[in-house]
Amino acid sequence: MRKTGFYLLILCSIVLFSVACKKAVKLQEDKIYSRHLQRHVTLTIITTPMPDDKTSMNLLLCNNGDEMESLNMQHIIDSLYDDKQLRPLTIVGIHGNAATEYGMSGLDIPGDKSDKPAKFNEFVIKELYPFIKKKTGIRSFRSIAICGTSRSGINAIDIAWNNADRIQKVGLFSGAFDYADKYRVPGTDSISLVLEKFRLSRKRPKLQYWFYAANNADSIPYQNTGKLIDILHKKNITGNGDIQFIADPSGSNNIASWRKQFPAFISWAFGK
Repeated sequence: MRKTGFYLLILCSIVLFSVACKKAVKLQEDKIYSRHLQRHVTLTIITTPMPDDKTSMNLLLCNNGDEMESLNMQHIIDSLYDDKQLRPLTIVGIHGNAATEYGMSGLDIPGDKSDKPAKFNEFVIKELYPFIKKKTGIRSFRSIAICGTSRSGINAIDIAWNNADRIQKVGLFSGAFDYADKYRVPGTDSISLVLEKFRLSRKRPKLQYWFYAANNADSIPYQNTGKLIDILHKKNITGNGDIQFIADPSGSNNIASWRKQFPAFISWAFGK
């Protein structure tokens, strides 16, 4: 009788452990070879449990795969999921090359004909997105968002702008709008090359935007984010509530502040 009770206890423990594992937020790494980038791309993936209805799963593409640990991403997702504040979500963190692959596609930069940001965009849409659908077995996600910080944030909004048929939301943390201004011809328009490209674009994508920038006297990201919002309003492509701008007077444009703001962004994009 004691043996039977012991075996029942072991069986119950195994069942409970299996159930707990199925309900846990998972983190794993994967790789994909990109013919556009001519290299293997490392992916850091965080996933909440797969829902019975796979079409209710959401997707976040994060241009900061190598910073996800510093951003405390798994803990943030764990907390929101445990508190039942989060819709089913898969986050795919892309390990990009910040010096060459991030930025605005199609900028006329002297001496550089490679246009790595454009190739990165092609990789995300034509290679990574089909790869994710195949891996997850999901034909269509409920919603898709993309985010990035600093220069990778410029890449994120560039991808969203050019692919609004797939992507609905974009998060931009301390956007480095001025990263390419060193290539500007002296004496020309003072607006940044990146902002100028948005201003001159004929596209009118229907997107929702979440912005963060430190609000202090020398915060260039704050000033340029405000200019971009003005451009969006003038194009008349946003409605009430389509733009969220978190301007923190006590914050900075660094990982510590981005980590602090990430729960608000995730809740905005995928909260219940």
